Amino acid sequence: MGEDIFNLLGQENLMHHVEGIVPTFRRILDECVGEIDRDFLIVTDIGYETRRVPLLIAYGYFYAARELGLEPRLAAELPRQFGIGPANPAVVDSLDTLPGGSLIVVCLSGKLGKLEGLSKSFRGFVKRRKHRFISTPGLTHFRNSQFPHLLRSLDVDYRKMHACALRIKEQLDAGKEVHIWTDRGTDLIIDIRGMSAVLNSGNFTKDSGSIGGNIPAGEVYIPPNGRGAEGTVVIDGSIRTEKNTVLLGEPVAFKVRRGILCDIDRSENGQLLERTLQNAAKIAKYPHSIRRIGELGIGINPNASICGPTVINEKTLGTAHIANGSNAWFGGDIYSIVHLDHVFRDPKIEVDGTRLEY
Repeated sequence: MGEDIFNLLGQENLMHHVEGIVPTFRRILDECVGEIDRDFLIVTDIGYETRRVPLLIAYGYFYAARELGLEPRLAAELPRQFGIGPANPAVVDSLDTLPGGSLIVVCLSGKLGKLEGLSKSFRGFVKRRKHRFISTPGLTHFRNSQFPHLLRSLDVDYRKMHACALRIKEQLDAGKEVHIWTDRGTDLIIDIRGMSAVLNSGNFTKDSGSIGGNIPAGEVYIPPNGRGAEGTVVIDGSIRTEKNTVLLGEPVAFKVRRGILCDIDRSENGQLLERTLQNAAKIAKYPHSIRRIGELGIGINPNASICGPTVINEKTLGTAHIANGSNAWFGGDIYSIVHLDHVFRDPKIEVDGTRLEY
């Protein structure tokens, strides 16, 4: 696949969206990724009518790379909401033939399909081949008109944000217990003894020790110690369901008992979340893991907003999020087919009785 995939943007009169965006993506490649081998891979899809944001992002990276004298390859995935089913064989082949230690850029409507014949997981493949990656998934319902929200979340002071992330990580890593509460009713205690926080602050250079993460960047997250989470959570930002991310007008409340998400309220969106969990359990190898709380995340990106996709919502400064499902890839003990992030506003956070400062 070549750059002719971008012809669709012209055919649908979308080229005004890409005017002036290349410097933003060049900055990400310069500041967040750093040294890049001449060849690297961009995996994208064409999205859907009125929702071509994955392709707009791929355009930005492709021509930013060209300005840097690089020769990016393009591979087209199928637009899908979840990574259920095999990836496009052309994508699998492109990944398989990519030289070790390369950069992979992923910008997709949903998630990458299964890499059959290569690895059980994308992260496992990246780690084994010594690649790095940056990814912007979950854009199925993100409209072209909302693209400026994404661009704004990319235009941040990455050094300042990284310093903020390090301060939070230091406090969490030294702590035993997090108490998080809000004026809307969240009141949750999480045991974090022995757990290590993870940074997503936009530092994916070769010297960072990170194999990659999301762009937009801007969160610090940590898994609970086993089932050590108890309390009430009131979500008033967004919930992640089997079909999409839902922006909330009215909050969704649920309980957490011994680390299990339960007693979801009977609101329309609460029932939607309940159906998501039930449907996931029906097809899961480990159905008991679906409802386990796998993550506490703290948003630190001052230019992000709760505007649509979880990948942006959860990075917003002044928010936190709870996720149910898989966390084994960042230090937890949960293996699950889902990882669903639910974002709430204006958290107050204490670590071992001391207010978290950041």
